[in-house]
Amino acid sequence: MSQIKEQLSIAELATADYLLSDIFAMRQKWSKGSVFKMSRPRKSTGLIFLNNCEGEYTDKYGTSFFAPQKSLVCLPYGGEYSVLNVSCTEKSNDAFLIEFNIVQNDKIRTLGDAPFRIPCENPYLVSELMEMAVRSHEALLPSPAELRACIYRILSYLGKNNFLASASKYRTIAPAIQLLESNPLCDISVARMSKLCHMSEGSFRKLFTEYSGSSPIAYRIDVKLQMAKKMLDNSDMTIDQISEALDFSSGAYFCKLFKKRTGLTPKQYKKRG
Repeated sequence: MSQIKEQLSIAELATADYLLSDIFAMRQKWSKGSVFKMSRPRKSTGLIFLNNCEGEYTDKYGTSFFAPQKSLVCLPYGGEYSVLNVSCTEKSNDAFLIEFNIVQNDKIRTLGDAPFRIPCENPYLVSELMEMAVRSHEALLPSPAELRACIYRILSYLGKNNFLASASKYRTIAPAIQLLESNPLCDISVARMSKLCHMSEGSFRKLFTEYSGSSPIAYRIDVKLQMAKKMLDNSDMTIDQISEALDFSSGAYFCKLFKKRTGLTPKQYKKRG
């Protein structure tokens, strides 16, 4: 598996297709005033819910933030940081921790470069879901499948909530997104798309890239490649026929883009099953 880090946002967890590996869950008992240091890059992503404790996190660049009780902190794959245990209880469990790796196309994805708080609309539900994952791991007959399902549920919930929170910001570019997704073969320039959204071309490009992580042209190509995957899975069309149907300039160019995005040639993708 490639260790090259590529980043996903929390909101993307709502719609991204990914696998989970290296899963783990545990309860934590903190000690007031102690400091934990992660001096080497983390080898997995962690989510920690501060149930009955408070902490101050500092990344390797010296940037700090305070995490109060009932907050959720992401500890990204590859991150280095320290945490000062500001407060805790004497008897009860202070925190719930789950760890995992997010894998897409045999590459590990990270959720950031340094620890950060994840907004929680319903922290009590998050606490319940986190404890459920821990109980699954602690069971007399632990089931990796059950634990994995718990973690998927947590990530899906967080993704949907963060997506909805940010969705209103991107309503202005919705007409262009809908056009590209419904008709990626249409020959429309970025200038025309920006006019469709009643924005300047510069503002449109900036907001679109912030939303999708790619330019409008690259986004269109990605939609076309998703269509190509469905054609490879569900039809007997040749690679040249698919390339022509999706309006790529040549079969060779189509194969080059497909391998760049997926790590496989169209022929390898079709034979993978």
